[in-house]
Amino acid sequence: MEKIKKYTNGEHYLLVNAPFYKRRYSVDGDLIIGCTIGCQFCYYRWVKGTSELIGTGNLRKVATAETMLKFVENSKIIRKNKDILMLSARSDASFQIKEISNFLKIFPYQNKIFVLHRGYFSEKTANNIEDSRVVYCTTITPEGYKMGWTPIKEELQIKGIEILLKNNIPTNRISIEVGPINEYTIDKAIEIINILKTLGFQFLTYRGVSIGNFRVKPQENKLKKIKFKTKQNNNAHRMHSYYKIKNFISEELESKIQSIHGIRLHRFTGTLYKNEFNVEVAYNRYNKYRKEMGQFSTNIDTNKIASYLNFLGYNVYDVKLTEEGYFIKTDNYVTEDIAMTVGAEFKTSVIFDKYHIAPTMEDIKFYKKNKIFYISKEIFL
Repeated sequence: MEKIKKYTNGEHYLLVNAPFYKRRYSVDGDLIIGCTIGCQFCYYRWVKGTSELIGTGNLRKVATAETMLKFVENSKIIRKNKDILMLSARSDASFQIKEISNFLKIFPYQNKIFVLHRGYFSEKTANNIEDSRVVYCTTITPEGYKMGWTPIKEELQIKGIEILLKNNIPTNRISIEVGPINEYTIDKAIEIINILKTLGFQFLTYRGVSIGNFRVKPQENKLKKIKFKTKQNNNAHRMHSYYKIKNFISEELESKIQSIHGIRLHRFTGTLYKNEFNVEVAYNRYNKYRKEMGQFSTNIDTNKIASYLNFLGYNVYDVKLTEEGYFIKTDNYVTEDIAMTVGAEFKTSVIFDKYHIAPTMEDIKFYKKNKIFYISKEIFL
């Protein structure tokens, strides 16, 4: 494991080392980090500590089934039987079906397990990780193969999806994201969405362009040459430490997607998880109320909110209901990991006077002390 001084911040540290490293609308993690496919737009190309594991054939185990379970059981931020656990968030489930199956066999809780495939679904997928808690996930990149963004072909991905359907896996247990989408791929994106409609899909997510940097600078000239980074890309909000461009899609392109009828199209995974998978989610994002989530709960006993934050290790000085949500004053900084957990627990919007979008290294010490995430030498391989 690298020395702490080499990390940009606590988010970078967790991303490189922890079985589960981030909590937003889902809790994201892996048994193995790395992907043999190597898409040009992969987030982990631009992260020191994972860049050498993308498209090189090199992989790194970060947990066994047993240590991952121990991490879950000892991490307060992971709500048992409630939160979505995303597996293969920094990798591809296609090459680790056995490892994922082993974890599912010993995992005793009823959390939904989203298993992310960048490669193709197959009979092996359908037959070896079939579990009623599993949701099969993939991203279809329109024109990705043609543009040189990825070696994965859309038509073969669709054939893989058909294999799942033939094995009696219903469409509501298959979660598909279409993207990244820009002005060069919009027409193909619309075509793919319509194909999925004919296969019986009633909902999906679509996504714009993202580019980031944790001590590995993106090859911007190459990204421009393959028409991934274009003039339409706007910069991410200044509070982001990783993202330089964050899920950007122009209003013009988005209106074209939203004009498709007969299928529910989600811009954010928050609405996807809440409306399609009936999962409790936070109504706040980036320390603001996210209006797309709908009306947040307003009849909550503020003492219960304070008590829950006490459980997580915080002293609470005040909780006040406002138009944006419950405004909370605490003794320590609250990260987005914590804010999303508290918001989900009460199905509401929570805003904090002391807030970090990503954990600092000081926040990691707080995480370790209070078992927010179970940071332990016995877990970190």
